Amino acid sequence: MSAMFFLILTFSGLTFIHGAIWGEQNKDVVLPCSFIPEGEEVIHWTTKDGKIVHSYYKSAEQLQKQDKDYIGRTSLILNEIRNGNASLQIRGLKKSDENTYKCYVSTKGERTTENEMALRVVDSVLGEQNKDVILPCSFRPEGEEVIHWTTKDSKNVHSYYKSAEQLQKQDKDYIGRTLLMLNEIRNGNASLQIRGLKKSDENTYKCYVSTKGERTTENEMDLRVIDLQHTIGYEWGDDGVPILTCSVNAAYSKEITIQWYVNEKKLREDHSSKSSYAVQNVSYTSPYQCIVVHSIIQSSWIGNWAMKEPIMKKNSSVTCGCSFCKRTNTNFHIKWNLRKETKEVTIASMNNSLLNISSDYQNRIKSFDDRSLNLNYLSPSDNGVYICLIETEQTMIEMTRVNIRVDKEPRRRAVPICLSIILVVLFGSIAMCKCKKKSDSNE
Repeated sequence: MSAMFFLILTFSGLTFIHGAIWGEQNKDVVLPCSFIPEGEEVIHWTTKDGKIVHSYYKSAEQLQKQDKDYIGRTSLILNEIRNGNASLQIRGLKKSDENTYKCYVSTKGERTTENEMALRVVDSVLGEQNKDVILPCSFRPEGEEVIHWTTKDSKNVHSYYKSAEQLQKQDKDYIGRTLLMLNEIRNGNASLQIRGLKKSDENTYKCYVSTKGERTTENEMDLRVIDLQHTIGYEWGDDGVPILTCSVNAAYSKEITIQWYVNEKKLREDHSSKSSYAVQNVSYTSPYQCIVVHSIIQSSWIGNWAMKEPIMKKNSSVTCGCSFCKRTNTNFHIKWNLRKETKEVTIASMNNSLLNISSDYQNRIKSFDDRSLNLNYLSPSDNGVYICLIETEQTMIEMTRVNIRVDKEPRRRAVPICLSIILVVLFGSIAMCKCKKKSDSNE
């Protein structure tokens, strides 16, 4: 049985993420491989470390050189090869089966196909809260399929029969949240997608499939929903240098890598649940990125931080906006802080369409339909660092330094004006004195 998560690629009958197939320990898995059928097929399944897993040629399975670890545990769907399906089933998965598998197919038309995929073996299916997950279920297709997905506590999750989905009795907790890949059922894929995972979705799920050949398949799997709680934040060093921080819920710190990038150049990499990076030489052209990679669920998360060009001109404006929010249907939250010296206060916030503005800025901050906030007519009293924090599926922090100098020009112009007035008065007084002396001498 196989499990697959997020970013979708489709191969014959299964969907998987980043080239990885997930299988549950002690269960079965199907490794997908498809090709254009032209007859005289030669099929070889091997591993990255050179093990021969399964071979087929001369219209028969050829297992003389099969590695001892796979004896009696592998099979091809022989009647599907003529349809271009070279998928391989491995039964009774072990942790040691984790490897990179390669499917090689050649035909009489001299066409060759090569596919590679990584197999991960886990003791349960893991899904990230608020994201989607696929519960795997594979079977031998024979037509007239009846598929029922249920939980251990008897909830009807999803049903399919009479060549259509039948959701009349679906449990209310799953309405509008489940999906079968209908065009893959004929290839033996009854995997179920659950969208927008909640903690309450944790359960033991059962996949039941029957076909017209009276063959039945029943698989059980445990689903664990994990909340990774990604965050990107910032602190301030003693010298005023911003220190970026990136973290994930420490309870799931296993197999986590945190990478820092700017301009596609890797700055740092840590294998832990928290990492930091001090920004010494700020790039105003490209954002700094924190990328958290979870190899355990083959997913990643990105946080962004950017310092915008400083504002130094009087009567300019500073903006805090979510330019990418309008391209998504997800919820978003904007928080706008102002840092003066060592004190930081929130001047405005927006939760989806709900706007909250600090009383000191009620008449100065304006909101716009493009989910942005503006503070206009800046003056020296507005100096400081404006920090715009945007949270959606990812997080973006933008900082803008406002540094408008106090205008001293009027004082400099006043000096010659005052001096001129003094000189006029002085010369006027001297002239009057001379006139008076002249008048007295005439008398």
